[in-house]
Amino acid sequence: MEEKDFMEMRNQINLLKNKLNQQEIINNRLIKSSMRDKQQEINRKGIKTSIIAAIAIPLWIGVHYATGISWALAIATSAMMIFCIAATWYCHYPINKAGLLSSDVKTVARAFAQVKHMYHIWITRFTPTLILPWLAWVCYEYQEVLPVPAEQKYFLYAAILGGAFIGFLIGYRIHCKVVNACQEIIDQLEEV
Repeated sequence: MEEKDFMEMRNQINLLKNKLNQQEIINNRLIKSSMRDKQQEINRKGIKTSIIAAIAIPLWIGVHYATGISWALAIATSAMMIFCIAATWYCHYPINKAGLLSSDVKTVARAFAQVKHMYHIWITRFTPTLILPWLAWVCYEYQEVLPVPAEQKYFLYAAILGGAFIGFLIGYRIHCKVVNACQEIIDQLEEV
């Protein structure tokens, strides 16, 4: 009788182990699916910003012809846009090369942490370094090129800076979405 109870307990333990293993497999699938979705979301944000930057290149060449701003500003702006596209994809490189579905949790978490860190560096160091001198150059060029009376120059500056501020808000919103997506995955992987 005692051996029969012992065998039944053993069978129940094996059944419980099988259920736990199956639950772990399902959890791993959900985590991997979530990681893949976040990676795709982050890359869609990169595609969106790259398209915006690519559209800006011919627009600035058109601005050169429409207003007479210098070729130097149009070319420098285009070069800045190309640099921003390259930097965006450089920032995304860790999650694109990490083999999210085949790598261990620590490697994947490190890849998302690297993307988050590079986005932080981008917004705190590169953005001010690129944008502020460029805005000063744009204001100077428009002041020199457009036949605007001296008393209306401040309206021109307000329009330029207002447009730049709106552009910054759009970019910052995209930045926050990428950083939050990275943090969600990092938090989820720390729970595992």
